[in-house]
Amino acid sequence: MVCGDRFNKWFSQAILKKETGLKLVHYPYPKPVRVTSPDMKSMPFIRQEDSGTFNDATSYMLMNLASVDDLNTRLKNPVDAQQFRGGFELKMDVKDPYAEDHWNWVRIGEDAVFRSVAPCTRCILPNINEQTGKRDPDGEPLKTLRSYRLFNYSSPALGIHLGLRLPGKVKANDVVYVEDN
Repeated sequence: MVCGDRFNKWFSQAILKKETGLKLVHYPYPKPVRVTSPDMKSMPFIRQEDSGTFNDATSYMLMNLASVDDLNTRLKNPVDAQQFRGGFELKMDVKDPYAEDHWNWVRIGEDAVFRSVAPCTRCILPNINEQTGKRDPDGEPLKTLRSYRLFNYSSPALGIHLGLRLPGKVKANDVVYVEDN
């Protein structure tokens, strides 16, 4: 539900320092009403409420920055983690690329608990530079990801989708705890 031009103008001026550019919308439902992505229905831990409101799959996605660093060692032109548009970016004390593939539970801060519900299979979006809006002419980084992160999916996986199981406050530099299998 669009909130109106008065709010759009205020947010545009406050954030972009322009008269237009942002729109404020309100989601009036207490829980997501979108159906779960058909590609994810076979995942054993996904719930309907994990389907999110505006995202492709879930409302929460975690990127392990060590995984992006490892990918960058394989690319001619390294990419920024922002190209993967993760909701959470995790920098670990010890670099352990793709460790997230084996996590069952993630707690961020003191209270917020998430279930790892699915690997994040990548669409074409990471091939688009978030700063310039231009698509990589060589199909990178997905071309390289396909060479070693395809598994049994139609698209390569990088990062994990999370389902919120216990709400809590999350802030920058919170400690992240994980349980792996």
